[in-house]
Amino acid sequence: MSRENFVTACAVAASVIVLFAAGFSRPDLLAEDNLVETAGALIFAGACLLALDTAVRKHVFLSSNERMMLVGTSGLCLVLFLSEISFGARLFGLQMPKLPGGGEFDGGHDLVILIFRFLREAGTGTLVLMIGALLVVASMLLCLYWNKLQAMFAQILSRAFEFRLATAVASRVPLHLIF
Repeated sequence: MSRENFVTACAVAASVIVLFAAGFSRPDLLAEDNLVETAGALIFAGACLLALDTAVRKHVFLSSNERMMLVGTSGLCLVLFLSEISFGARLFGLQMPKLPGGGEFDGGHDLVILIFRFLREAGTGTLVLMIGALLVVASMLLCLYWNKLQAMFAQILSRAFEFRLATAVASRVPLHLIF
């Protein structure tokens, strides 16, 4: 990993720690439709447009893998942006579907809530079966795509642009699911 990538990773890690600390000391900053959520939505929208714009420009010299990575990142950022704004529910006055056990399904974090609720109510046999099935599927996918994954990680670690893109997305997704 280059020195520039190391500094980027440290800066992003420090930012995540500061956001967690701010969330504990000033919970109003992380409340629904407040500063951090609005900033997150704007960042996701900007990242989506920037990645898509870069991917479709003709005078930018990118390999097909780099273009596909940018298009994929653009799609992921679009989904995260829509999740941050509750898929437009509050903007357009739409009624979101109710979640089993209370609440509304208005963002990606609600999938995590549903999974935790299901796991809390499931029996031990069901949990063992689900974890086993997940491990089998993950192992099969890892075996099938091992060479491509190695090449992708080598490319991400060796180039500043891809590393920054991956670090930004990887740091924001857990924050999105938690907050």
